[in-house]
Amino acid sequence: MSSDKRLRRRMAYVEYLACADEIASLVAQGFSKKMIYEQLTEKGRISMAYVTLCQIMQKNAQEYRPKPEDAKHSLKNSGPRIVHANHDPFPDPRKMNLEDGI
Repeated sequence: MSSDKRLRRRMAYVEYLACADEIASLVAQGFSKKMIYEQLTEKGRISMAYVTLCQIMQKNAQEYRPKPEDAKHSLKNSGPRIVHANHDPFPDPRKMNLEDGI
């Protein structure tokens, strides 16, 4: 893949798809986008620009997110927690003993 010629339309995405498993593996290992780009260009696997790779990875970011079945709680339990307060009335401070407040 020559780096001096511009890629045909959608060829960068084709290159990405060819390397998608390797990219996902490198992301899981903790490599940065820049390091992934450098490694793939050295191997000759991609010829797209770094910015293009970042844009494609951003659009396909759901591939790198944890799956919903990995979550501990279901969506039903993911909302705000409702706390029910005691229904005892608040004591009137004028009628309280000093010892009760301490």
